[in-house]
Amino acid sequence: MIMKKVAFLICLFSILYNAGFTQENHLTFKGIPIDGSVESFAAKLKQDGYTEEYTSDNGTMVLKGQFANEDCGIFLLPTPQTKTIWKVAVIFDKKYTSWSSIKTDFNEFKDLFAKKYGKLTHDYHFFSSPYYEGDGYEMSALELDKCRYWASFEMPEGYISIKLISPGQIALGYEDKVNSALETKESEKRALDDI
Repeated sequence: MIMKKVAFLICLFSILYNAGFTQENHLTFKGIPIDGSVESFAAKLKQDGYTEEYTSDNGTMVLKGQFANEDCGIFLLPTPQTKTIWKVAVIFDKKYTSWSSIKTDFNEFKDLFAKKYGKLTHDYHFFSSPYYEGDGYEMSALELDKCRYWASFEMPEGYISIKLISPGQIALGYEDKVNSALETKESEKRALDDI
């Protein structure tokens, strides 16, 4: 009888031990794992005061609210087939007209994220010809997609990015590694089915 109990406990511990290593960890946004359906993820954000603006034909849902004390749009991106959330994008409402202002705020976001997530993994700043930083036309370069200001943090669960986008805004991206791979797989399958 004792041997049966010991064997049962060993088997139980083995199952629990292996289950712990097979569980997938997901990147979080506002403490919410980026996993499950877009609707279930949105429901959790709505409990935090976000309001739904619309859902596009491909299933991307847009919410409005505040993030880091700034008004913004929150874009919840689904995979093409299973509609699993794989990325959360934040686009701040504020539109900059001054290069020094947008660059200062970009650097402040980098510093805030570095305090929480550690050292940046990537940090790219460059302009394409004929533009260059200091020429007085940086905002024109940004609007014409001739300016790349992008920084990211890579973690085991995914990636967080900060970038400048046209026409003069700051955007953040939270991309879950597991569901990003699912998005790639589903997109490739759709393309393969087409060809």
